[in-house]
This record gives sequence, structure tokens and C-alpha cells, in this order.
Amino acid sequence: MSRKKLTKMKKKKEHFFTVYSSDLKLFKSAGYLLSLIRHWCEVNKSDKKKVSTHFHHEHWWMYDTAKDLGDKLGVNESTIKEYKKKLLGKKVIKVGNFNIRGYDKTCWYRVDEVVLNQLIERSILDDEKAEKTTEEGEKNTTAKVENQPVDGLDSDLPIPILNSSLTNQLETSVENQSNEQIVESKIDKKTSMKMLSKILPPGWDEYLFKNGGRATFNHYGDYFDHLSQKELNCYLEYMERILE
Repeated sequence: MSRKKLTKMKKKKEHFFTVYSSDLKLFKSAGYLLSLIRHWCEVNKSDKKKVSTHFHHEHWWMYDTAKDLGDKLGVNESTIKEYKKKLLGKKVIKVGNFNIRGYDKTCWYRVDEVVLNQLIERSILDDEKAEKTTEEGEKNTTAKVENQPVDGLDSDLPIPILNSSLTNQLETSVENQSNEQIVESKIDKKTSMKMLSKILPPGWDEYLFKNGGRATFNHYGDYFDHLSQKELNCYLEYMERILE
């Protein structure tokens, strides 16, 4: 086999697509499959030549086998089936068959934009409601503390000022406590695995141990696009800590 063919085969293994944060928030790991379907439907939509092959029933579609979808997401076929079941259960995707050959059972997929937008709007409203509840709870707690009388003191008398010696002791205590917390929060392997699992798809850890930190960082580059440089450096440190 020529070197040119080998290079083409290697390039085929890498797959890049847009990952939507809203998809991950709504469906966690299954959100990667939803983003993949959304991405390729948009790609097909932008290609005028595909109107006759990928535009059916007034919608744009994409098709792929469970194995190929798994290869693109770095998971096995059974995991793809679980993702698919979850998305179908929420009615956020549609499945069809527009294959020319009758024996071809490859599934076609599209996103139900109406359902997806409803879920996103509901999620935003839930977040706003939760945030409002939290703020009200904090206000009530603050009000209770401010209105609570101090035992042994006349409410009409001013609160005594702490002497400088006692103030210094309190500041030293807080400083020591902060230092202890910093020591305890140093990145360990368990924390690194947990943090990386939040952003990368299943199978990333196997790739990491096999290929190393820098190669893994480059391979999953799309998943880090939304991060700042400071956050990128942090995730690189997570990978290095795991491989120590």
C-alpha cells in the first residue's frame, strides 16, 4: 500500500463537527449524537447538489450506520443505540428510510427543530426560575441574620469594635484556613478524570492512555473550542496529571 493511501486512511479517522452546548445540557452524552445530526443536516443543506438526494418531505436529512456514527463519536454501536433511544423518546429527532435499494437498511436522521426549540426554551425558563428562587432564598437568609438580636446586648447600644489583637488573630485564622483549602484542592488524578469526562465523549480516556496528552488534546480539539486559553491550559494539566 502506498504512503499516499495510508495518509488518506488516517485522515478518514478524524471527524470534526459542531457541538452545541444546549444539546449537551439537555441530553448530556446523547447530545453529541444530536449535534452530529444537526451538523450534517446543515452541511447537506448548504450543498445544492444534494437537494435531490437529502431533501425529503420538506426537510433536510443525513444518513449513517450505527457503526459509522460510533466511530465518529468514539463509542460502540450499543452506546449509539442508547443515545438514539433517548433522543427518540424526547421526539427531538426523526428517523426515516430513503435508500434507493430495498435491502439497504441504513437509517436516515433529521432534527425536529420545533421540539428542540421548545426544550431549549423550557430549559432557559427553568434556569431563570431556579436562579430567582436562589436569590430570594439568599435575601431571606440575609434579612433573618440582620434582624436577629445579639444575645446579651441591648439592641439600642452600638456593637462593640473588636480590639486590634483579636482582629489579627481572626485574620491569621482565615488566612491559614484558606491555605489549607488550597492544598486540599490541588488537582489529583480522580479530579482530572472527572473534569475531562464532563467535556469529552466516551472513550477519551482510552485514547489518552494510548496516545498521550498532547495527541489527545489535538484529537478532541473541537470539544475545547469554546474555552479560553487559561481553561485550555488547565485541561492540558488535567491530562498530564492523569499520565503521571
